Amino acid sequence: MSTLSPDTQVALLLTGEFGGRAAGGLPPLTLPEYNQVAKTLVLLGKRPGDLLASVPEEWNELMEFEALHSERLSYLLGRGLAMAEAMNKWMNRGIKVIGRSDSAYPTKYNDRLKNARPPVLYAVGNTQILEHTGFAMVGSRVTTSAILDWSAALAKERVAAGEAIISGGAKGVDLAAIMGALESG
Repeated sequence: MSTLSPDTQVALLLTGEFGGRAAGGLPPLTLPEYNQVAKTLVLLGKRPGDLLASVPEEWNELMEFEALHSERLSYLLGRGLAMAEAMNKWMNRGIKVIGRSDSAYPTKYNDRLKNARPPVLYAVGNTQILEHTGFAMVGSRVTTSAILDWSAALAKERVAAGEAIISGGAKGVDLAAIMGALESG
């Protein structure tokens, strides 16, 4: 966890899923909810990482949405152990976590997506390719072997053309695309 900036730690604590919710647990923030938190922090002259110390006393008065009151934020921010366990597992698998305030966060996302950009990205491999042109590949989870072969071949072709393959990684077409890209280097 020491590799994460305080801002990214807070973004991950507030928006991350760490292997399911405990009984009575509160849901992570959605993108619009996280953006509202960020907007309120700006009004207070604070950064997300400042929430690691405490939620400001005036928070509930400034917050428009009851769903974002300090009790929910405190609960989500208190998931440090679950986040550390998840980070350990992800790091062992080569998964990197990049927060939108980190220098490694793609400038294209900031420029094009503005407030629709995800607070946290999960990446494997060379993250500098996120600044390059990409080719998104998604499709059916259950399909024919011919379609899976075609998906892998198309991914290899796009990688050879210098594009990054962007896919969710679900079984089927998504996984075939990722495997094709990995086979290409």
